[in-house]
Amino acid sequence: PRPPLEDPGGAPPPQTPDEGERTVVERLRDRLDRLRLAEDAEAPPPVRASGGAPPSWLRGRPCPLDQSRCVQRLHMCDTELLAPFELLPPQLAVMERSLRACERRQVALLESPTGTGKSVALLTATLAWQRRTFAAQGAAPQILYGVRTHAQLAQMVAELQKTPYRPRMAVIGSREHLCVNEAVRAAARRQRVSLDLGCRQAARRAVRLGLHGPPQGQSGPEAECACQAYARLGSPPHAERVFERCGREGLLWDVEDLLGLSGTGGGAGCPYYTAHVLAGGADLVFCPHNYVLDPAVSQCRTHHRARWSLEGRVVVVDEAHNLEQGCRDAGSLRATLAELRSLSAALAALPTRHPHLRACPRGRCLPCR
Repeated sequence: PRPPLEDPGGAPPPQTPDEGERTVVERLRDRLDRLRLAEDAEAPPPVRASGGAPPSWLRGRPCPLDQSRCVQRLHMCDTELLAPFELLPPQLAVMERSLRACERRQVALLESPTGTGKSVALLTATLAWQRRTFAAQGAAPQILYGVRTHAQLAQMVAELQKTPYRPRMAVIGSREHLCVNEAVRAAARRQRVSLDLGCRQAARRAVRLGLHGPPQGQSGPEAECACQAYARLGSPPHAERVFERCGREGLLWDVEDLLGLSGTGGGAGCPYYTAHVLAGGADLVFCPHNYVLDPAVSQCRTHHRARWSLEGRVVVVDEAHNLEQGCRDAGSLRATLAELRSLSAALAALPTRHPHLRACPRGRCLPCR
């Protein structure tokens, strides 16, 4: 079991009996959940979720609306649509097919010429349907909106800002774009390992050393490469800052806003893990294609994506003409000779480090030696 990490500065907050057994990610998730519940208690009570709502659906109320951005209001497929401008025939067609697919839980393959406002049409249709479902059942599926590149994540947030809809949202991406620990990046380059592996190793070191601030009385490469930003995830100041900027209902934000929090005050936590925790309770999640296409990512059940799943979600894949290349990338492996040698050395050391390890080829249990 991982040793507990104390919160930085002052007396620790009131703890549940099992608080000491929780990871910093679980602490952040619990604190954000409590802040959301406190915010919801101040608003009118939502419709009680009906018994027919799938367990994977989000419980809540319809998202707020910015009526000042509504230019056209229309009804389609028993759903009220609020558009930021006069809709063109291609947009109306995309919306109608999207609403029909959501209502029937089917797959829609849509194509529209460049410059016809597909993204706004998709966002408007899916959010309007989700809002109607929240109002009718008190629960609705989360919307996962996949884009091709990380650069398009900010563009999609800008498109969302044009619409009247203000859902609780999240933007998730890779460590390459969200890691703020230059020491961990440098260590990964020196060791010639991926940043994903270097990040996980630095997080484990931080937990093992119990770091929640500058290392005191600890030196050496292990302490230097321990990620303090990860260790601070569970601190109350970090949770409060994240909720005020990215977690409140009706707030829209992008990756730059989340990265900006990492430089605010002394208790800022890791943006990468924070984004994934926020995604667990968001109505709308923007993500790169590989979070939908790559089984190594979409089916991964790590501690920071405990609520991540494709089941029972509305999945929108924008720029779908890139899916073929994305599937090839997901099914391909690139390994350097240095990585293969490192793997061979690690496998050769397994019997020494784990003498009780057994291999089971074709049902036969053999000692690993």
